[in-house]
Amino acid sequence: QPAMAAALSYPAPTVVEAQDAATTTVIWLHGLGDEGREWARLAEKVGVSWAKFVFPTAPYQACSLSEMETSAWYDVKGVSVQELREDTAGIQASVAYIHSLIADEIAKGTPSERIVLGGFSQGGCVALAAALSYPEELGGVMASSTWFPRGIVDSPTAANAKMPVMLCHGEVDPIAKVEWSRKSFEYLAKLGLPVQGNIYPGVGHEFAVQQLTDIRDFVQQVAPPSYQVTLAKPLGAVMIEPDESFGAVQVKELKEGGNAEMSGKMMVGDEVVRVNGKLVKTAGFEAVMAELVAADHAVRMDGMPGVNLWSTILGREVDLVLATLAICSFEATVAYSTVPR
Repeated sequence: QPAMAAALSYPAPTVVEAQDAATTTVIWLHGLGDEGREWARLAEKVGVSWAKFVFPTAPYQACSLSEMETSAWYDVKGVSVQELREDTAGIQASVAYIHSLIADEIAKGTPSERIVLGGFSQGGCVALAAALSYPEELGGVMASSTWFPRGIVDSPTAANAKMPVMLCHGEVDPIAKVEWSRKSFEYLAKLGLPVQGNIYPGVGHEFAVQQLTDIRDFVQQVAPPSYQVTLAKPLGAVMIEPDESFGAVQVKELKEGGNAEMSGKMMVGDEVVRVNGKLVKTAGFEAVMAELVAADHAVRMDGMPGVNLWSTILGREVDLVLATLAICSFEATVAYSTVPR
């Protein structure tokens, strides 16, 4: 089976370039029997002007479930959650392919932390597996109407231990049970990842139009417009690591007349992403301070508007599940929300 999977051919992806200068890449994986080009309109509908969208197509191969050849990220044996992820070799082959697409985007100039994965159904399972197993920090992953790749990838790499995750699911999905998504949510939250879950009433195994807004919000939250500024020391800025920030360091105060304020770029609430080229987006306060102290006379900083993912999640209407979990040594209330139709 591994040899057969290795021989499969992955067609060239459909690419939708950003409307403005591209600073973010979203890689979205279709479901069983579909093609990347069929999802190309998602880029326009989501409408994040600085995001480039890449829609790969799965290889054409035999599918045990349909008893015919079709586009599939891996072979599907049946509709139980165990059968839906039984083809370990096929999943791993597609994960390797998605990793190669991520590497291509990095080589073209998009930082890893500004690359977001997503997928529907079978594609969502592969997107989760690819994101959690990637060796460099990613911006986040979105998984729609899918199941968790247990047994293939059970925990994130160190680089993605704080990666934002959004799970979306139709409440009456007859194929991928909504309970599977709930369990994925609980499992990821216990691992310490910032996870958001959305349930769509009356929606089956399909892409709900309400997801367009949720995808737009998620991409804007995890990869908002960024900037780069070079500041002479002292910076004239006070920085903090809020309890709920998952390692992000934010600007608390700008000293009047200081170098940071005079730059006209850095604002109160911004998050520090890189210091002199080193990624510190989720490294924590001490690591950021160490990089700033180590810098000689000037500091090149990459920043972005700070968005508290937890407060955004908790600001939504919640009417299904509320739970308090101990995460990263502090108490965080996490919510699985029902999105009104």
